[in-house]
Amino acid sequence: MAARDQSSYEVQHDIAFPRAPRITCSDGFSLSVQASHGAYCAPRCNIADWHEVEVGYPSDTPKAFLYLAEDPEHPTDTVYGYVPIELVVEEINSHGGVA
Repeated sequence: MAARDQSSYEVQHDIAFPRAPRITCSDGFSLSVQASHGAYCAPRCNIADWHEVEVGYPSDTPKAFLYLAEDPEHPTDTVYGYVPIELVVEEINSHGGVA
């Protein structure tokens, strides 16, 4: 989550809901990865060493964490809660890494 601004008082004190930019992989696959006090992540705060994050609206069906889909019948139009970081990294690497 280093790509988002963590310097504001609101972010540091869990008042605001900061958003990280969408991640795009080398092969064009993209996904939203979020972690804040308002996201399905652990720990559930704005600044932390997260071990689970919220993933949303991938551009294609993810293989590494499909089982965590909120709506598995619509895998590209749903949120995936409490996804272990290792599975996010695995999925990104399977698409050639971050572009």
